Amino acid sequence: MEFDYKINVMNEYLVITFKGKITRDCKENWQSCLNECLSHNAKNVIVVLKDVLSIDHSMSRDFALFQQEVRKNNKSFYLIGIKLQLKQDLDSRGLVRIHEIKNSMEEILARAA
Repeated sequence: MEFDYKINVMNEYLVITFKGKITRDCKENWQSCLNECLSHNAKNVIVVLKDVLSIDHSMSRDFALFQQEVRKNNKSFYLIGIKLQLKQDLDSRGLVRIHEIKNSMEEILARAA
């Protein structure tokens, strides 16, 4: 499955849903997603990874830079719906902050209340 993304704005939350395999072939689409994300004023960014099949090692740097750019713009960053195997893979590569991984959007909203 080719990489795709969808962006929704919900109040002060920007929800980005990634789908498919994140590979070097999706580099242009990946950059478009980052640019679109940074153009929004939402204070919180939630990335939904439940439909991500894999993140190629060739995209490790890009995945890390995506998160860094979001955080640099004073936005809270969360990952939800991440499968255990993908979580372990990304963690072993140092690509996630465990405290930013949440089980659901409800968990994030409950903390904000």
